[in-house]
Amino acid sequence: MARSRDYGSRRRYSYLCGYHHQRGRTVCVNGLEAPMDTSDDAVLASTEHDLLRPEIVERAIELAIDELRPDGDTLNQRRGDVLAEIHRLDKELSHLTSAIASGGDLPALLAALKERQASRERCERALIELAATARIGQHELSRLEREIRHRLADWRTMLRREVPEAREILRNLIVGRIVFTPRPETRLYEFSGRGSLGRLLAGTASPVSVVTPAGRESSYRGPL
Repeated sequence: MARSRDYGSRRRYSYLCGYHHQRGRTVCVNGLEAPMDTSDDAVLASTEHDLLRPEIVERAIELAIDELRPDGDTLNQRRGDVLAEIHRLDKELSHLTSAIASGGDLPALLAALKERQASRERCERALIELAATARIGQHELSRLEREIRHRLADWRTMLRREVPEAREILRNLIVGRIVFTPRPETRLYEFSGRGSLGRLLAGTASPVSVVTPAGRESSYRGPL
């Protein structure tokens, strides 16, 4: 949890264990506090150094572009799989419609019908995306790559410029939670976490404004 205290004419903020602060040492003996500004700087620096380092960024861009550049056989296979799924859903929808007309368990049948209809709509969108992907040329891929690089550069800048913006970027970068582990012998915290560029790149650009590149993950840790 976060807490603020007055130090003379200044107010300082820190992170500390909520169990210890609210319930006492019998619940948690960890009374170590971490200054908020130091903690934020350490997490941002580690994220920038370990997750946004050039080799990881380059690999993420490569994966994002590859998602938009599958070969013809792969596209045909994906399209065939989606069409097969649509055929299966159409049969199930037909059976469900007949069951509803026959007076079956109406709430359960309607719920199943709604689920199948939603799945079919997703398949139809997938077909549209595949068709758009097949029309992408090298010029368009080059433009998309420039756009991705520009956005990544903007994220790097925002990580250091504004804390609220940095927090929003971290919410998309971090997979799970950042874990702070107290080291009483040194009165320091060590933090660790996992990150992925996939969610930040998702939606950056594509022929139908949807890109879901494979996430490039990196683990990072560091003391405060």
